[in-house]
Amino acid sequence: MAAIRTRPLENLLKFKPKNKEKRKYMYKKLITALVQYERIETTLNKCHDLSRVAERMIDLAKVGDEETINSWITKKNLIPKVFGHLLPRYENQVNGYTRVYKIPPRKRDMAKMGIVEFVGNDLPPLLPSEEELRKLQLQKLTELTPKGIPSEGTPV
Repeated sequence: MAAIRTRPLENLLKFKPKNKEKRKYMYKKLITALVQYERIETTLNKCHDLSRVAERMIDLAKVGDEETINSWITKKNLIPKVFGHLLPRYENQVNGYTRVYKIPPRKRDMAKMGIVEFVGNDLPPLLPSEEELRKLQLQKLTELTPKGIPSEGTPV
């Protein structure tokens, strides 16, 4: 089997705070929280970086690189969750293990915020289904149409 060269954690990141040790510690805590809760809320830049790191982590788990995953996750009791719960979920997928949602900015400093989650988790969905969305749109349209004017057909 050919040796696989893994990229260090820092090379996967685009948002890079200046202090290297703090940056590594911050992203290790974030990836640990994502594995533990399967959905977390943070700033949008960190969400995109965390999504990239999580995708790479699942790819490494597919190959069996437990050493790198062990260095990325701070809580060692979550490593069996990666191999026992997350890996079988994405066994037939090539990519697209995470999803990033944009949410309204934080009030105190107006930072752009986002939610990153693993696809196929057991948590309630963030977005309504298509049927619910259609009902909401119809309800909004009926509220906006003025009284006495039919919404269908040609007015005479």
